[in-house]
Amino acid sequence: MAGMGSTERAKTHSALSSPSRVALLQELRAADGPVDAHQLAASCDLHVTTVRFHLTALVEAGLVDTDRAPAVGRGRPRLLYRPVSRFDTGQADDPYLQIARVLAEAWNQDLPGDPAERAVEAGRRWARAALPDDPPGTDDPPDQTRVARAVNALFTEIGFEPAIRSADEKVADARDEAVLDLYACPFAALAEDHPGLICNVHLGLLRGTLEQLGAEDLRAELVPWSAPDNCCARIRRRRDGDLDAPIRREPDRDEKPVDRPGG
Repeated sequence: MAGMGSTERAKTHSALSSPSRVALLQELRAADGPVDAHQLAASCDLHVTTVRFHLTALVEAGLVDTDRAPAVGRGRPRLLYRPVSRFDTGQADDPYLQIARVLAEAWNQDLPGDPAERAVEAGRRWARAALPDDPPGTDDPPDQTRVARAVNALFTEIGFEPAIRSADEKVADARDEAVLDLYACPFAALAEDHPGLICNVHLGLLRGTLEQLGAEDLRAELVPWSAPDNCCARIRRRRDGDLDAPIRREPDRDEKPVDRPGG
């Protein structure tokens, strides 16, 4: 992200690799003001000690800041938590400026292919710029779950409200596929007018994330508007005959697609 070094990016993605931390961050962003650990524990159904542990990681990553509540009586004042506004601190640009930048860079390059393919390549470039060069983790090839958490972190950073489906939800084969529902697209207005462009940028962002993580044996698919209020990202093992084509179908926003695009 703009203004962030590789160490800072690594801290951010490490902090957001935990679904509980993402849930806490989303809860803080939805709150009317600073809240304490006990309030967060109650709203997220977590033990307060666990909440404090996760909040420490979010504070160290620069995603959450702290304030002291006014002292009431004897004892130490409560510690309050609030989300850091990335748009006010220079840690990242407005999402529309981000996507304008990556698209401008892609169209200024002598890239082969049609506009859809260029949009995918723009997303790949975005992933290379946003993700750490040496992401934290083991030396083993990442599996679907680890990659899904990295995607969850990245899409949260750029303004989505992603949710990784739990294992007990209906998935074609939970052992071989991770599924994320991508809510609150920050580019929804653009995507409605130019779905072939914006959705392919997001497809490229997914594919670029897999490439940055060294997950060559995995494949990312994107189903635009798989439901009226969200898109769907699927990460699965590669199969013989898989082609990494861009999304060609442009579904109507009110239509629920029943097939998967070629992405």
